[in-house]
Amino acid sequence: LNPPFAAVRRLFDRGDEAMSAGNKSGHRSLATARRGLQPPQHHQPPQPPQPPRRFWRGLICSEGRERLSCAGIDRKRSIDLTLEALHSRRLSRRLGNDLWTIQNFFSSQEADKVGLVAILGRSLQHTFGMSSNVLMGQRLHRLVDYREELVDLPGPRCHSHRDYGSFTLLWEDFEGLEVLRQSGDWAQPPQDAVAVVVAGTALSWLTAGRIYAPPHRVLAPAARQGCRTVPRRTSIAYFVEPAKCQLLSPITVPGHHQDLHDLTYAELKRRAQDRRGAVLPPM
Repeated sequence: LNPPFAAVRRLFDRGDEAMSAGNKSGHRSLATARRGLQPPQHHQPPQPPQPPRRFWRGLICSEGRERLSCAGIDRKRSIDLTLEALHSRRLSRRLGNDLWTIQNFFSSQEADKVGLVAILGRSLQHTFGMSSNVLMGQRLHRLVDYREELVDLPGPRCHSHRDYGSFTLLWEDFEGLEVLRQSGDWAQPPQDAVAVVVAGTALSWLTAGRIYAPPHRVLAPAARQGCRTVPRRTSIAYFVEPAKCQLLSPITVPGHHQDLHDLTYAELKRRAQDRRGAVLPPM
């Protein structure tokens, strides 16, 4: 299935309309939210994170709350689809085809023979002997919206960070994603890439560093000639993680971190949060 970027955008826009109608004084005006433009004083210090906004039951929108990097606050907002939302018939009836399309897209990634999650699980099991029950204990479905913004805003739209889990599937409708190679240079995905797979800290730990968990970020592309703004960008993220209580036992081989010990995923995640994702000692 093609990524439903148009449906994702409409979901954010409908959420803006719902919040504006319900509390006009507590949130930005609908016109500002739609334009996505920053106020003229666009070199102000970063604003503090805003509390999550519950668009509808099961859909929670967060903006500027992911401090995955100490460098600053990301210029994005996200909707996390809870399991309640993914399986809610009432919410599907209320939001119509857009939510159904998004639900169906995420479900298709789990399809036994053709879903990317299922294929990656089988590949890792074949290569490293890992059980899919260890790697894929829980999921997180996230929709991300980068508003249109002025061209000269400093810093990246999403600062460099590592993901904590087993792996993340990413889809984007506009360029900007960059991944840090082990050689030290930043690389963009191939233009014909259907999806991007980013290994997480848990998978790197389980493979004793044989699979690299790369830092990645999102930059604003160069503005087109004569334009003062950078286009809106939509992305879809599918996070696959071990269960919090899952014991992670590294599969070591000669030459790859022989001194690692067992940790639960919750313990590894706390360690990764303290060290910005870098939990493996240098070789």
